[in-house]
Amino acid sequence: PFFTRVARGAEDKAKQMGLQILFSNSDEDFKKEADYIDMLLSTKVDGVLLAPTGDQSKKNIRKLIKHDIPFVLIDRKIDGIGSDLVLGDNYEGTRKLVEHLIEQGHQKIALINGPSSVSTARERQKAYVETLKLSGLPLNEKIMAQIHFKQDDANAVVENFLSLPKQDRPTAIFAGNNFIAVSTIKALRHFGVDVPEG
Repeated sequence: PFFTRVARGAEDKAKQMGLQILFSNSDEDFKKEADYIDMLLSTKVDGVLLAPTGDQSKKNIRKLIKHDIPFVLIDRKIDGIGSDLVLGDNYEGTRKLVEHLIEQGHQKIALINGPSSVSTARERQKAYVETLKLSGLPLNEKIMAQIHFKQDDANAVVENFLSLPKQDRPTAIFAGNNFIAVSTIKALRHFGVDVPEG
């Protein structure tokens, strides 16, 4: 949903400027991303808007640099790559959401996040950890997990959380993105936990 809105905005602006956009979806897959970059280079595009699949994307970005193709990174940054960036404030957004859960009385807040090879996941985890610490809440790594951002099955993670002793079981879960949130809700319902009532 997020990238659909970004793509729509880019397309509308490009049309205003008399440009055309080619869309490619890597599905968070580095190999697909590499294939698309090669295709874009062969078509001699004027520029690239890229939401990198993760830190490994540095290799693909270097191809753009080598061929003097201007690019802008969207939603994710890559350390060691100087470029224009369009980023949301992942840290502040996460901090506010975790604070909201704490204000609702939750003291055992789980985190199901994307892979640490993605800058947005690292920023969200950092905010989660620091917000818990600033609130005087303990950090429990048993209720922290990483899955693929587009994974459609959080059952194993949720089952693991629910199998913990009652005193360690989370009362709220912070999901790293919408895909993870939907997958988590489905998993909770699969195990008989109503959301948000449960």
